[in-house]
Amino acid sequence: MHRQILRLAIPAILTNITVPLLGIVDLAIAGHAPSAGGAAVVLGAVSVGGLIFNMVYWVFNFLRISSSGLTAQAYGSNDPEAQRQVLHLGAKIGLVAGVAILLLQWPILQAAHVLIAPTDEVWRLASSYYNIRVWGAPAVLCLFAVNGWLIGMQNALYPMWLAVFQNLTNILLSAVFVFGAGMGIEGIALGTLLSQWAGLLFVGGLMWRKYRFVFRPSASASAPRIPLSRYFRTNLDIFFRMLLMIVVTCSVTAIGARLGDTLLAVNTLLMQLFTLFSYFSDGFASAGEALTGRFYGARNRTLLLRAVRQLFLWAFIITVLFTALYASGGMSLLGLLTDDTSLLPSVEAYLPWGIAIPLASFATFAWDGIYIGLTATRQMLWSIVWATVLFFAVFFLLPVGDTNHRLWLAFIVYLAVRSIAQTVMAPRLLRLE
Repeated sequence: MHRQILRLAIPAILTNITVPLLGIVDLAIAGHAPSAGGAAVVLGAVSVGGLIFNMVYWVFNFLRISSSGLTAQAYGSNDPEAQRQVLHLGAKIGLVAGVAILLLQWPILQAAHVLIAPTDEVWRLASSYYNIRVWGAPAVLCLFAVNGWLIGMQNALYPMWLAVFQNLTNILLSAVFVFGAGMGIEGIALGTLLSQWAGLLFVGGLMWRKYRFVFRPSASASAPRIPLSRYFRTNLDIFFRMLLMIVVTCSVTAIGARLGDTLLAVNTLLMQLFTLFSYFSDGFASAGEALTGRFYGARNRTLLLRAVRQLFLWAFIITVLFTALYASGGMSLLGLLTDDTSLLPSVEAYLPWGIAIPLASFATFAWDGIYIGLTATRQMLWSIVWATVLFFAVFFLLPVGDTNHRLWLAFIVYLAVRSIAQTVMAPRLLRLE
C-alpha cells in the first residue's frame, strides 16, 4: 500500500511543482520582452492577465475533482463503460464551458478591469495578453477532466508528463516569439495558447496507446453506468465548494490590502508557506482520490481502511517535516523571496501563524482526497460552509486588538474546522453504507 501511495503521490507532487517554475520563467521572459512602457509594465500585465485566468479556471476545477473520484470507483468495480462515460462527460462539459468563456470573453474582461483596476498602460497590455490566451479555454478545461480521469485510472505519470511537455513547449515558444520575432507580450500569450492545445494533442496520443477503448463508440445501448443526476450533483457540490474557497482566499488578500502595503506584502509571503505545504499535501490527496475511490468501487472495506490509515501516516510525516522546517528556517526561507530587509521584522511577528498552517490543515488535505474518492461531495461542501462562516465570525466578532493577527487566527480556524468537520463525518462514510 505504501508503494501504491508513493507511486501516485510523487508524480503528483512533481506536477504541482512545475506550476511555479513555469510562472518564474514566464516572468523572466516578460521582464526582457520589448515594450515602450518598460519591463515593469510588461511584468504587471502578465501578472494581471494570469490572475484573470486563474480566477476563471479555478471555478472549473470541479471537472478534475469529480472525474477523479467517479473514474476511480469505476476502475475499482472493473467497469470500462463507466470509465468511458465519465471521461466523455467531463470532456464535453469542459469543451462547452470553454466555448462559453470565448463567447463571454468581453464581459469577463470588463469585470476583471473593475475588480483589479490596474493602470491604463498595464491594462492595455494585459488586454492584448488576455485576448490571445483566452482561445485556449476549451483545451484547458478539457484537460481538467482528462487529468482527473487519469488520476482515477491510477495513472499519475501521464499528468506529470503532460505538465512537463506543456511547460517546456510554453517556454520554448514564448522565447522564440519574444526574442526571435520581437512580439512582446503577445508572444508570451501566443506561446501559452499553442502549448495548451499542443498539450491536449500530446495527452490524446498517450491515451491512444494505453486507453484506446475510450476512443471507440460504446458497444452497448444500455442505460448510463453513471447516472447524470449523480454526475451533475457531484459537480454542483464541488462548484459551490470552490466558490467558497475563492471567497475566503480573496478575502484574506483583500483585507490584507486594506491594512497597508507592508502587511499586504507580509501576508503574501506567509501565504507562500501555505502554498508550498499544499503542493506536497495535494500530491498525497491525489493518491487518496485514486486509491479510496478504487477500493470503494470494489466494495473492499479492508483495503479502503488500510489506505486511509496509511494516507494519514504520510500526511503526519509531511506535517512534522514542514512544521520543523518552518519553525527552524521559516525566516530564512521567506528571506529568499524578497531582498527588502525592512519587511523581515514584520514577517517575523506573524511567523507563528505560518508555522501553524501544517498542523491546522494536514487533516483537511488528507480527507479531501479521501472524500473525493468516496464522492462524498455534499459532506465536503457542508464542512467548508461551516469553516467559511466561522472564518468571518472570528474575524469580525472576536475582540483581538491587532487586525492582521485576527485575520490569521480566522484563517487557521477556517483550516482547522474543515479538518474537524470531515473527521467527525468520516466514520459513517467509511462503513460503506
